[in-house]
Amino acid sequence: MLIFIFFFLILLLIVLGSHLLIGLFIIKFFLITGGFYKNLVYAGLSALALSFVASVIIIHWWQGPVLKIAYGLSSIWLGLALNLILASIIGWLIILVSRLAGWNLNHIWASALLLAFALSFSIYGIWNANQIKVKTINIGIPNLPKTWVGRTAVQISDTHLGAINGAAFFKKIVALAKKENPDVIFITGDLFDGSSKDFKNLIEPLKELRTPMGMYFITGNHEVYSGLGKVEAALSLIPVRTLNDEVINIEGVQIAGIYYPSENIGTKKDVQPILEKIDKSKPSIVLYHEPVPGIVEKIKKAGVNLLLTGHTHRGQIFPANFFSWLIYRDYFYGVYKDGPFTLYTTSGAGTWGPPMRNTGAPEIVKIIFR
Repeated sequence: MLIFIFFFLILLLIVLGSHLLIGLFIIKFFLITGGFYKNLVYAGLSALALSFVASVIIIHWWQGPVLKIAYGLSSIWLGLALNLILASIIGWLIILVSRLAGWNLNHIWASALLLAFALSFSIYGIWNANQIKVKTINIGIPNLPKTWVGRTAVQISDTHLGAINGAAFFKKIVALAKKENPDVIFITGDLFDGSSKDFKNLIEPLKELRTPMGMYFITGNHEVYSGLGKVEAALSLIPVRTLNDEVINIEGVQIAGIYYPSENIGTKKDVQPILEKIDKSKPSIVLYHEPVPGIVEKIKKAGVNLLLTGHTHRGQIFPANFFSWLIYRDYFYGVYKDGPFTLYTTSGAGTWGPPMRNTGAPEIVKIIFR
């Protein structure tokens, strides 16, 4: 409980601080002078800052169409606010350069252009978040059984089904997967985001998928937030198998599913006991939600051939991609190969927070084995 309070306070400070920067930008660039109007700007921005934090908390306890709309609008505002912060930073740099150069800058025109850019970039992000692509990759695995050669898998990750990405959104993803006619489907966590408790309705489209080798699911951090028991109960009603720190064999290939660390967020996952169940002499695929560098190295040393992960969203919104890269480095996005070991980190299909993407397209992944 204390860790949640700590992160909530940090989030609140970051959100309020960023909105203060936007307020200073608006007042400076639009030459607002009166105390009343300045206070009005700050009061409005403070209300907008608190709207997202409040809606995230409330929607976990109460559901309803009005609240879902409020949650969606506050999420859009958060994305727009991030782009306004970028515009503000650029604006202050323009002021600095213009003063050093002795230019007579028209602040109102400059600020109008920057605000137009922030709005356009946000609209693009909303549009791009709905342009889900099928990314095709070829994966070579040593000693792959002949029955697996040429077969295909589809990896679905980070759909974040909830108040924003609903059943209709997921139906589109399932239709894309179905069109690829996969032999097996791997769902690598964050299927839900916790903003809706109607888990059964959200995953109803999965019933339309039938694959010869089955569907396999592992949890992500948002399943932990949503409540593992409720998630498992909903998934038990459809033909998907949840792999909870276990290794199974499918026609000569070992499939290991590692659960997200713990119900106690912040604890570290000890993957070694699961990895010891894997036979190094046989082909293996591991499903784990987050490409944590230390855990990836352990999985690599265990002789695993393929690791499928998600979580990073490829940053989702600029400049979060740079911070995400600093955390995950080589494993941030895409294919990483080292000898017989291959890792693929997908950007995922959905969004969390702002329903925007401007650091790359959302995707599901078609894997062809050779």
